Amino acid sequence: MLRLSSSAAAALPADAVLLPAGRFAAGAAGLPDNAPHHVVLEAFFLDRTEVSVAAFEDFARQGWRDPALWSAEGLAWREAHPDGAGAANRQAGRPSDHPVVAVSFYEAEAYCRWMGGRLPTEAEWERAACGGEGGPYPWGDDATVAAAWYDGGNMARSTP
Repeated sequence: MLRLSSSAAAALPADAVLLPAGRFAAGAAGLPDNAPHHVVLEAFFLDRTEVSVAAFEDFARQGWRDPALWSAEGLAWREAHPDGAGAANRQAGRPSDHPVVAVSFYEAEAYCRWMGGRLPTEAEWERAACGGEGGPYPWGDDATVAAAWYDGGNMARSTP
């Protein structure tokens, strides 16, 4: 989740990461719909980890019914899907401290508002995910580097 306000810094999770303002290389060669280009962004905070099953279920119990958290499109979606995917699908058999899955854009948007933030833009997400260096991974081009969520292409195993 993205948080912009520096006045909200006291409410930031301990593991929120400040991404400084600046220019970064976005896009990638060989992608016809996302050719390499430079983007300038203001500084922003992004949570270091994905939203956990437990955190999203707190929202489902406490904030789900608050219409102020939902966009007009989100409210229409919520009316058509009163329970979203359901708690069992969102957990997908994983521990409560693992990332939540089966969450729609509208649910994610409402969750972020409930937490005092918003979803990142595409450019903000790419800056955070790729490290701003233009490589395929935040650490560069080497796919053999160990990462908690990446096991040589096997995304089935995750570590919170």
